[in-house]
Amino acid sequence: MLIGIPLLIGLGIFDVIVTIIAAVRAMDGEKYRYPLAIRFVN
Repeated sequence: MLIGIPLLIGLGIFDVIVTIIAAVRAMDGEKYRYPLAIRFVN
């Protein structure tokens, strides 16, 4: 619990920030690849 709760909070904040960055880039017409995403198909 000592590691899990702060890790969950950090991942939640990371997710919100990455989603906002992706939305801004999509509005500009750019492609955006999420960090830490595994490419299954090129």
